[in-house]
Amino acid sequence: MEKTKTSFQLCGVNVNFYDSEGNWTGSQWFVTDAPTLSSCQVFQTIVKWNLSQAGYTVTAE
Repeated sequence: MEKTKTSFQLCGVNVNFYDSEGNWTGSQWFVTDAPTLSSCQVFQTIVKWNLSQAGYTVTAE
C-alpha cells in the first residue's frame, strides 16, 4: 500500500469576546484550510463580517 502525504495550510482567527463593561468573557478559534495567504486573508475578513452581522462590535487590536 502506497502512502500519500497531504499538507494543509491552516489559517486561523482567534476572537476574544467582552461584555458591555469591557470584561473578557471568553475566546474562540475560527480555523480553515487556506492554500494561499490571500485566501487566508479573505477567510479572516469573512469571520469579521459574520461577527458584525451577528451583532458584535469588531475591532482589531
